[in-house]
Amino acid sequence: MLMNLVFFIMITVLLTRYRLPVRPPAWSGKGRIAALVISAYMIIAPFFLPALIRRSTERMLARGTDPDGLLALTGIGGAMAPVACGLFLVVFGDRVIFLQAGLLVSLVATGYWYWRARALLFPSRPPIQDPR
Repeated sequence: MLMNLVFFIMITVLLTRYRLPVRPPAWSGKGRIAALVISAYMIIAPFFLPALIRRSTERMLARGTDPDGLLALTGIGGAMAPVACGLFLVVFGDRVIFLQAGLLVSLVATGYWYWRARALLFPSRPPIQDPR
């Protein structure tokens, strides 16, 4: 997931530089609304996840699942939705500006989640391994 942004930045630069002017299809208004709803949901949903899993935190820990790791994974993965929706719109004939706007929103959201999960992603010391 850390490399998704690099991939999407390269795609955005290529499509911005070499894309011909297009005339958006008739359905593009509905597609933009759907992309906006999906992107907003994927960015906002991780903020409600801790409240939803509060009761099952003990069960998750007993199974070996880290709730903070799950939250970071959901936040970072969901932050890719705006740029993916923008790419979807551009591939099907819409303007490149929606890909650029999606990339900007994704960069900001991903930066936030990387900063929030920095202790999990980049621990100050490596985990201690059992010598067995």
